[in-house]
Amino acid sequence: MFIANLERIKRNHVPAAGLELREAEACVDESLLLGCMRGQEIVVVSAFLYSEMMSRDVPCSVPSYNRQHMKGPVLHYLNHKCTSEQRCEFNLWDDVPGAANNLSYWQQGIIVARYACINESEGVQWCGGVASGNSGWLKSPGYPKLYMGPDPCVISVQLDPGQRVAVTFTDIHLKESENGVCRDNVTLEDATGVLLQRCGTLHRTVQVLTEQHVANITLHTHLNMVPARGFLAYFKAIGCPSPPMPLNSSVVFRNSTHAELVCKDGQAFFSNDGEASKYVKLACEDQQWPDVRDCVDLVTLLEMGHISHFQFARLYNLTTYAANTRNTGSLVLDLIVPVVVMSVLVLGNVFIILIIFYCRRAVKAGSSDEWDSIKSNPEPPDESDPAPVPSRV
Repeated sequence: MFIANLERIKRNHVPAAGLELREAEACVDESLLLGCMRGQEIVVVSAFLYSEMMSRDVPCSVPSYNRQHMKGPVLHYLNHKCTSEQRCEFNLWDDVPGAANNLSYWQQGIIVARYACINESEGVQWCGGVASGNSGWLKSPGYPKLYMGPDPCVISVQLDPGQRVAVTFTDIHLKESENGVCRDNVTLEDATGVLLQRCGTLHRTVQVLTEQHVANITLHTHLNMVPARGFLAYFKAIGCPSPPMPLNSSVVFRNSTHAELVCKDGQAFFSNDGEASKYVKLACEDQQWPDVRDCVDLVTLLEMGHISHFQFARLYNLTTYAANTRNTGSLVLDLIVPVVVMSVLVLGNVFIILIIFYCRRAVKAGSSDEWDSIKSNPEPPDESDPAPVPSRV
């Protein structure tokens, strides 16, 4: 019965996530079937309960069901039952605690689950592990049976400079917070700081895009062993890795999608169609750069007849111009700028000294004029005090 019903599982490629996802759906009164090939295991990415706006008078039928209303996630329950299994049969009434006591919520609708099949050995699953490449899975040690402590467990993702890391958490199952404090938590951070910190149970997939090319996921717990699943996450590199470096070339410009290279002095790129150029521009597609030949000596290209004397002169002048530009820039930074700065400082000091000298002269001249004025205009006697009259004896 299980094998026959696997034909109802749909395949759905999701470019944004970089995963090939399968889709399984079933009415709430039926079993939801998920399955992978031998040597693979199930990873549930999303799971929701849908219902129609109006009540049905006819039995539920998946092909004709109108997904008008998303009632809520059931990701946690499917992760608990199916994740890391090769095949899984999920029954809502058996696998969702208390569902039978809440018929008004669960009795109508369909469950739609999207999941991936990964190799059992795939994924970094040890503390201190380092993940690289275009994509991969990250698991806490012991997942999905338990997680361990008390020492922090760090798993690092390290990509090429210029790239960013998109981390998608498909499952987090840790101890719930105590008085609002997450004593057990999983943290995602890069050089800019903490980007995500979660505890408890994840009910919807969470995706975080880092700003840097290195990201660390750390699981904190104060206990030696906890009977909960831990975490499961998928990472994908955003942007291209470092571009190829042909012999005798260097990078002029580079971002996550484009790059420009230049040959060293006296050399040039020579393409398959016979074109010689000093610079070459590259565009990254599907996280891959195009192949570029090594730089070739201009004299060799001229002697072999691949370029004319005019082309040789033009390319050589570009080389000379580039070299002169670099030398001029070095001269400006090493000589001209310091000379200008010192000259400004010296002239400023001279100007200040002149101002001080001028002010002192003005003060001295003012004092001399005041003294001369006092000597030439003595103060007259005070008429209010007449001279004393000599007494007669």
